[in-house]
Amino acid sequence: MGKQFSKSISGYQETFPLTEEEKELLHSRHHLTREIFKGTYSSPVRNVLQTGWAKVLDVGCDVGTWLFELSADYPGCTYIGTYTSPYSSLATVGKPFDVEFIEGDPVHGLPFEDNTFDFVSMKNRSIEYNDSEWGKIIFELVRVLKPGGWLELSDYDYSWGTRGPTTERMLNLFSSHLRLEQISKFKDYMHMTAELRNIQHEIQYLPLGSFAGRLGETSAQILRDTLKTFLPKLANYFGVRIGDINSIIKTVMEEAEENQSHIRFHRFFAQKETVYDFTS
Repeated sequence: MGKQFSKSISGYQETFPLTEEEKELLHSRHHLTREIFKGTYSSPVRNVLQTGWAKVLDVGCDVGTWLFELSADYPGCTYIGTYTSPYSSLATVGKPFDVEFIEGDPVHGLPFEDNTFDFVSMKNRSIEYNDSEWGKIIFELVRVLKPGGWLELSDYDYSWGTRGPTTERMLNLFSSHLRLEQISKFKDYMHMTAELRNIQHEIQYLPLGSFAGRLGETSAQILRDTLKTFLPKLANYFGVRIGDINSIIKTVMEEAEENQSHIRFHRFFAQKETVYDFTS
């Protein structure tokens, strides 16, 4: 059985099976993000990963691509990915020995002791949780992070830069049902813990069209495939007719090319304060 894909839309939660095409989209999105950032991560953790004894946590690890890549680059470390659904499509055949998948919900508590991990990552989850939930999540991620360890949050936003009228209507429709503004609050969430220092924010721009060469063509194709995959499933909630979806996607992609649109990818990363005991 495939992994379950869950989204909360205006208080209504539905569960969809993750198809092979959707899994491939997750792989492609990972590789695209790595390309524009010129790396799998932005936090200064290379030295600790090179030791071979680091513990790394990826919360909501999708199909495990990020962990598999880190395992190949830095073998011997402990890599753990969490998922919230009991039905997982995470790869088991060919899984590196140092990668493990565990069910865990960051809102209700991760199944790890305090100060366990050297590096904690959570990616592409900004719209899935509300303000209250994100507050709990950040504190939970910091709890399991070792003093001196690094936390990294990443996701894309929906600003699109310059955009056409059909794209504008589509994004306004998404905004009325989804929490598109959450990514802009990540830095505030980090400050809220009072346990993180060196909070940094890195932005890269992903072009959506052939005007930007091969990278733009690839990202446009991934966006097109993503819209084709998910819009039919969400059409009823957005009030979109199934018969109009292909036309909408075609127009959106044409507008992206004409306006040389782009999507912004964000990485927020920070270090947990080191606690010294001066009483001993």
